[in-house]
Amino acid sequence: MNHSADDVNPSYQMSLTDPDAWEITLKVGVMNEERHWQAQIEVRHLGTDQLVFLESDPHLDETRVMYRLEARLAQFQKLLAEYITPF
Repeated sequence: MNHSADDVNPSYQMSLTDPDAWEITLKVGVMNEERHWQAQIEVRHLGTDQLVFLESDPHLDETRVMYRLEARLAQFQKLLAEYITPF
């Protein structure tokens, strides 16, 4: 089932308004018949709208998908922790 953005309640949509925010977008694609996975991770600084990092992995083995994605997100968490200051 496909839904358009109009079908989503606006209160549930993520909104990052702080110009110092970093947005990490993870896209995962699955082709079920071939048991083939793809992933793309994008990191953008919202204040400048600068694309800081883009990585695409077009061929992921299904047995290692979660390991690969969790490892990459952990790396971003460490990296961004250097730029984030306490409130």
